Amino acid sequence: MHLYIRIEFMAKTRQQKETALTELSTQFDEAKSVVVAEFTATPITALESLRSNMRDENVKMSVVKKTLLAKLLVDKKVEEIDVSDITGNLMIAFSEGDEVGAAKTVHAFTKEQENVTILGGVLESKTLEATEVNALALLPSREELLAKTVATINAPVSGFVNVLAGNIRGLVTALHAIGETKQ
Repeated sequence: MHLYIRIEFMAKTRQQKETALTELSTQFDEAKSVVVAEFTATPITALESLRSNMRDENVKMSVVKKTLLAKLLVDKKVEEIDVSDITGNLMIAFSEGDEVGAAKTVHAFTKEQENVTILGGVLESKTLEATEVNALALLPSREELLAKTVATINAPVSGFVNVLAGNIRGLVTALHAIGETKQ
């Protein structure tokens, strides 16, 4: 028994395009940061792996058509990211949790797949160039920064405790030496 699947590629209706634009606009407004990237000849398994990594980082990704993305960027007044000359596929990643989540996951994906290029991004209503998105991706995570801050704050206290403990150790050593000489 053979099972055949018929796939039809139909153009989206105006209503479907408007709905998609509204959904993207809502995600854009709710996101802490946004990254736009181009990809060509990327295996489906790699894209599925990217989506899985993005879910772990609380990042949503959409593959969008160039005209739809261009309309979204104009609506959001992000004219610095130009998609008019793009020949490949476009993806847009929305980070809902950590501000650098989208930048980190897309940047890591560009290291794995040479056919992926970051075009730019948005962080707190500020447009970022591709180099700025890559620099953002190299920042330590929020948890790492908090841990370093706590360690920095704790360092003087630890030093003070060690100084006090050293004095007490010295006293105990001196008393122990006096006790041995008396015996």
